[in-house]
Order: sequence, then C-alpha cells, then structure tokens
Amino acid sequence: MGTSFPMLVALYLRDSAEMLGAGLPTLAPVEPRVHGSDHHQLISEVGGHDALRIEWEAWWEHLLKTHAEHSQAPSLPETAEFVGSPALYRVASAHRGAAFSWAEDRVREHTQQQARNSGAVETVVESIIRDREATLRRRARSFTLSMVILPLAEPRAWFREPDLVLVSHQLVSHPAALRNYLEPILELLI
Repeated sequence: MGTSFPMLVALYLRDSAEMLGAGLPTLAPVEPRVHGSDHHQLISEVGGHDALRIEWEAWWEHLLKTHAEHSQAPSLPETAEFVGSPALYRVASAHRGAAFSWAEDRVREHTQQQARNSGAVETVVESIIRDREATLRRRARSFTLSMVILPLAEPRAWFREPDLVLVSHQLVSHPAALRNYLEPILELLI
C-alpha cells in the first residue's frame, strides 16, 4: 500500500490536458485541482488532442500493469517512456516542472496522512478477512492485493483486476466507507 509517483505525474498531465474520462478505470479528477491548458499549438502537428488521449491511455495502461514496480520517490518519466508518443512527450516536456512539484507535494501529503491514519487501512482489511473466514469456515486463500492511494476528488475505490485497487485519499480517513468498497473485492479474492 502506498502511492505512485509515476501515476501522480500521469494524472497531473491528464487533468492539465483536460482529458477527464481518459483511461480505464475512469478516475475522478485530482485534488487539488490542476488548471487546464490549451495544448492545441503544441500538439497539432503530431496528431492533436485525439493522439494525445490515445498516447496517454497507452501510458496509463502500462503504469497500471507495472504498478508493483513504482515508487513514491520523486523521479520524472524517462524520455524512453514516450518513444512513439510525440504528443504526450510534448505535453510532458511542457509541464515537467509543474508536474514534478505537484506530484512531490502529493507524496508529502500522502506520507503525512499515513502517519495520522497509521494502521487504519490494515485494520479494515484484517477485519474483512476475519469476517469472511468466519462466514466460510475456512482460512483465506493466499492472495495479493496492492492498494495505490491517489489524491482524487471522489471518495471511492476502483478495482483493477487481478490485484490492484486505486483508492482515493479521502476514503482512507473513513473506515466504514473504505470497508464498503474493499469488502466485495476481498470476498472475490478470499
């Protein structure tokens, strides 16, 4: 459980390019909000907004598949990540400093929130597992579930099969609501 610096940068770029609704699962806007920018002149000669959306969604899909390798440590995406994605490369280059600073601030906030809510998520997960084991009258199967906490404006969670849950930072502070989102997911895995 933690946050992901690369995902934070990707979400910053998504919102700055006003591509809300891009990617699966469809996530809420980030919080605090990012000001949108007009990238028309920047990307018009490399496919425009449609190309940017396709390239961003491919990158997001890659980030979801490689979530276990991500770190909270601040580092900007390597140029190699954007080979074959000229529109995304241009937008990422234009917002490099702002995206880095914004993501770095979100990591700091996440660390502070973790300290305040130390063990709260683990307690909810353990409670769900114990209750499910009691209902099934057997031990839980071995499973892996990664939770990536993200600063999203909607207090909810999004399950990405087979082993990833994207959780709004708001939800972590509300154990009952967190339980409501995690319970059906854990029931599938147990």
